[in-house]
Amino acid sequence: SDETGNGSDETGNGSDETGNGSDETGNGSDETGNGSDETGNGSSDETGNGSDETGNGSDETGNGSDETGNGSDETGNGSDETGNGSDETGNGSDETGNGSDETGNGSDETGNGSDETGNGSDETGNGSSDETGNGSDETGNGSDETGNGSDETGNGSDETGNGSDETGNGSDETGNGSSDETGNGSDETGNGSDETGNGSDETGNGSDETGNGSDETGNGSDETGNGSSDETGNGSDETGNGSDETGNGSDETGNGSDETGNGSDETGNGSDETGNGSDETGNGSDETGNGSDETGNGSDETGNSSDETGNGSDETGNGSDETGNGSDETGNGSDETGNGSDETGNGSSDETG
Repeated sequence: SDETGNGSDETGNGSDETGNGSDETGNGSDETGNGSDETGNGSSDETGNGSDETGNGSDETGNGSDETGNGSDETGNGSDETGNGSDETGNGSDETGNGSDETGNGSDETGNGSDETGNGSDETGNGSSDETGNGSDETGNGSDETGNGSDETGNGSDETGNGSDETGNGSDETGNGSSDETGNGSDETGNGSDETGNGSDETGNGSDETGNGSDETGNGSDETGNGSSDETGNGSDETGNGSDETGNGSDETGNGSDETGNGSDETGNGSDETGNGSDETGNGSDETGNGSDETGNGSDETGNSSDETGNGSDETGNGSDETGNGSDETGNGSDETGNGSDETGNGSSDETG
C-alpha cells in the first residue's frame, strides 16, 4: 500500500494506567535470535525480531495481553506477503511533552527463567517496571478505558511447526526519529520524529528473579544513554489527550481460537486515518475457549521493502503515568530466538507487548 500525504496530529495529555499488572504462569514462548540494542538518551527497549531504528521516535513491539498457561499452538502456514510494501515519504512524527512515569513494584520472575539463544538482551538501569498485559494503543483525544486488565489464563504459547520465515530486508529507518516498523523490509525515508520533553521516571521495586535463571547464549543487548525505560510485555501506547486507563483490560480465560491453514495475503493500498481517538468505557473482552492452533509454516515475506512517503504524526502532550504492580512471571520462562531491535535516538519511551 502506498501512503502519501499528511499524518495525524496528536496533541494532549498522556494516559494514566492504574491497577495490577499481568501474571504469567506456565510455559513461555520460545524466541531465538538477536537481542535488542539501545543507543541514545532515554530510548526504551524493544523486544522482537528485526526492527532497525535509526533516529528518534517511539516504538511498540510485542504481544498485547499476558499469557498464563500454555497459550496458542501455532501449526500451519503463516501469511505470505509478496510484492511491494507501502511507500511512505515525508516528515516523521514530532513528540513533545513529558515522558512516562512508572510507579509501582517491579516484576517477579519465578521458575526456570528464560533461555535466550542468540544475542540476548541486557537491561541496565534502576527499577524498570515491566508491564505485561494491557496492549491497547490509545491515540487521539479523550479515549478513556475503564475496566479490567488483559489476563490470559490457560495454557502457555506452544509453537509447533515452522515459525515465521522472513525473506527480504529488515526495517531500515533513515532520517530523524522516524517511527519504528517491526518486521522485514520497511524503508522509511524522510524527516524523523522530534521528541522534546522529560524522560521516563521509574519509581518502585526492581525485578526479583527466583528459579533457574536465564541462560543467555550470544551477544547481549547494550543500553547506552540516560533514563531508558524498558517495558516488556503488553503496555499501552497512550498518546493524545486524556486517555485514562483504570483497572485491568480484557480477561481471556481458556484456550482461544484454532487457526489451521494458510495465512492471509495482503495486497493493496494502505488506509489514511485522520481524526480523534475513540472513547472506550467499560470492561475488557472475556475470551473463553480453546487456544489458537496455527498449523503449517510461518509467514514468508518476499519482495521489496516498504517505502514510507508522507508526513508523519505530530504527538504533543504529556506522557503516560503508570501506577500499579509489575508483572509476575511464573513458569519456564521465555526462549528467545530471532533478531532483536536496534534503537538509536533520544528520549523515546517504548512499550513492548
